[in-house]
Amino acid sequence: MTDEMRKDFTRRLSNTNRSGMVVIIYDIFFENIDEARSYLAKGEKDAFKESLRKADAVLVDLRDSLNFDYELSYTLFSLYKYARERLVVSLIKRDPSGMDEACAVMEKLYSAFCKVAEADDSAPIMQNTESVTVGMTYGRGTLTESCDTGANRGFLA
Repeated sequence: MTDEMRKDFTRRLSNTNRSGMVVIIYDIFFENIDEARSYLAKGEKDAFKESLRKADAVLVDLRDSLNFDYELSYTLFSLYKYARERLVVSLIKRDPSGMDEACAVMEKLYSAFCKVAEADDSAPIMQNTESVTVGMTYGRGTLTESCDTGANRGFLA
């Protein structure tokens, strides 16, 4: 993952609510899978393994954040477990079929979480973050970003 992608994910995470955070975590999963596919095609075994391990870590985080007070969590747990098993198959065989199966499951869940996030109008999780406006002005071939840090940003005593 490039530094620009990391900055983009960080910016998105700092301005989102709980439902939006899940969508962003799924985006990170898909980005790691895309990188793994790219490395597999290039024959870069170590980078392929690392990208798959990062995708697996995302699944572990999703699994560990489940609240088992709700019945749906048990179903999600099983789906995350299946997706992890498929990633292991891809890792061992160096074959994209396991990644394809894991992505098929995750894409269905992703679309459901996107619909939930659209309907969620709760406040962002992080308070006192800078607001970023993109595209108010532009340069030659690029968009510029302006940040409003505000007077109350950071720790308040």
